Amino acid sequence: MKKVLNLVLLAFLTCSMAMVPVSVSAKTTVSAKKGQIKTTYKLISSDFYKKAKIYHTKKTKVPVYTALISADRPKVTLTKASTLKAKTNYSFTKEIKVKISNHKQQTYMYAKGHGWVVKTSLVSGKY
Repeated sequence: MKKVLNLVLLAFLTCSMAMVPVSVSAKTTVSAKKGQIKTTYKLISSDFYKKAKIYHTKKTKVPVYTALISADRPKVTLTKASTLKAKTNYSFTKEIKVKISNHKQQTYMYAKGHGWVVKTSLVSGKY
């Protein structure tokens, strides 16, 4: 009799918890900032360095992008996040090559702790 009573009590509690409404004000999606432009490219290749490579920025600030790399398709979505300081050294650990158009490719490098930067805006070596 005790086992039957425990099962009925357990069934009653689970049913009552399942019927509790979810709060309407609960946020389920993360909204992007207004004005951010997302650009999607086809991923051609990627490379990871065992030892970080040192590059420095030129005289101007360099835009930094956040990248969403698709796991099941060769595509990358880049969104501008911030900028790197001018005339400063940074270490880079990853590199991706993307297809911009039919005949153009562009290389992005990952600045450790910052984000993805276009390789043509960097100079190899320390400043």
